[in-house]
Amino acid sequence: MTSPASLSTIPQGPGFFKEEKPGQDGFQYKSESSSVSGDFSTGVYECSYSATSDDAPAFAERQLDEEDPWKGVQKDEPEMAQPLQSATAFMVSETPSESFFVSVPSRSRASSSAAQRSTARPQALALQSVATVRKRKQRGSNHSLDLGQPKPLQIVQEDGQGGSIASADFVSPPRGARRKGPLSMVGRANAGLRRKNKDTCVQCRLNKRKCDGNAPCDACRPTLHEQPCARACFANIVEYGTCNYVSQRAVNHPTLDRTGRVRMDIPVEFDLNDLISFLGERQGRFNIRASQAWGSLYVLDLGETYKFLRSLSDYNGNSRSNFLEFIDRRIVESKDKSKNWLTCVKDCDPVNNFYTLLSRWNNMPSRASYSFVPLHPGAQERPMDIHNTEDRREILLAAQLSRIVCRMLEVEGFRKLERDFYNIKWKQISQETHLRFLNELGNILLTLRWRVSWWKRLGDGGQEPDPSKQHYVDRVDLLCRILYVYYTCVLAKLPSWCAADVPKGVWSTYADTDNAVWDDFPVDPTDEGFQRWIDRGKELVEQAGAPNGTSKIAH
Repeated sequence: MTSPASLSTIPQGPGFFKEEKPGQDGFQYKSESSSVSGDFSTGVYECSYSATSDDAPAFAERQLDEEDPWKGVQKDEPEMAQPLQSATAFMVSETPSESFFVSVPSRSRASSSAAQRSTARPQALALQSVATVRKRKQRGSNHSLDLGQPKPLQIVQEDGQGGSIASADFVSPPRGARRKGPLSMVGRANAGLRRKNKDTCVQCRLNKRKCDGNAPCDACRPTLHEQPCARACFANIVEYGTCNYVSQRAVNHPTLDRTGRVRMDIPVEFDLNDLISFLGERQGRFNIRASQAWGSLYVLDLGETYKFLRSLSDYNGNSRSNFLEFIDRRIVESKDKSKNWLTCVKDCDPVNNFYTLLSRWNNMPSRASYSFVPLHPGAQERPMDIHNTEDRREILLAAQLSRIVCRMLEVEGFRKLERDFYNIKWKQISQETHLRFLNELGNILLTLRWRVSWWKRLGDGGQEPDPSKQHYVDRVDLLCRILYVYYTCVLAKLPSWCAADVPKGVWSTYADTDNAVWDDFPVDPTDEGFQRWIDRGKELVEQAGAPNGTSKIAH
């Protein structure tokens, strides 16, 4: 029989060995709350697991006066005198020096001596700390072991602190909100109403939990001091009106020598049929390139743009309207839901780069420059001259067409961003994808902060104040607030070891500025953190020297 005394005869250390007898099944056992294994027989079970009970001193108090029952078992059960398979126990302690593998070789009960047992028990208890012993699950004597059924494999791994963790000891963290089954008819109706009303907040959407739609919602109330409760839906803000203000009113085209700019107002009254007729005269002759100081934005294919506007006109009634109204609503509310506008732009890939182009195309589009792109090979591209009377009409055409495609990209881009916030499985995407998405979202936020700070500080640059400016400022400020909450929530979903890889900001050079500025990404998720971040935008406008640059624009 394998006695408790035999456990002490093994030298302390990571020794591990076993003996196998042919024709005899392996004898395995394991602990439910640790990696200590046992269950020899009824008598052996009582002693071998006494160290795993909550009452740690009980093992030491037995001493040698409990040896008689062991001897009785040896005499009364001769059928168990045959050698047993070796058993392996893994003693787990909270200190590195107290973790051991102990292998018990097979031997008969008769070979166990009282001297071995007398010296073994104190040493076996010493192998384990009291804290470890008390953490073990108390076992009752009613457990039995089926020798014919081997126990499943138990994996033991280091815990990083010198100890070990058994698979049975590990308790999985609670999963996020999950539906336990299909929705009932009432639940389905409520979910449909929430989607239609778009009243779910950011945190409830990202965590896939039910939101009551209040402001703030009940689920966010306990953590309002850490994270504000903001509505998750923001595409309707963009659909209601464009997030570009100055570019809808004027174009500030650079001179040929790039030493200054000339402002040209875009007419308020707009007739789509007149634009189509004027465009029809120029299609097939040249295309138009839109550029910023850092490089090309896109090339407008006038032939494809003509087809797109014709189809847009067929789906709309009256062609005459206000240009701001046409850009803000009539394009979005058009019955033509096709993506024909994507064929209007060349030298770019809006489908695969929506987020990158959102920050590029809408980064001060009123400061873009335009040039003629010849259709015949060998011909040279020529920049448009703002001082040339003939070119001024082409600049106005290019500005109006650019506002149309930028508006289409703006609506489609923010719709896609809203869908992705809901559909992305944050626990399944790679770290690289997570960081790239966070960087793109941060760049979109920076362009929004810059333009709203510019409007607050400098206005639209016109001769007379515009009473509608505050309408644009309020909407873009609200969009910034919602995306700020999204950014901090997505940032918090990154593992802690990725903190060093998260970009803290970028150096930005804006049009009509003298200096590059450090654009910092959001960090503080609180309301106060957002207010400090948005107020810093006005400081950046001053640091960049924008007031000095706008003073050089000729009217």
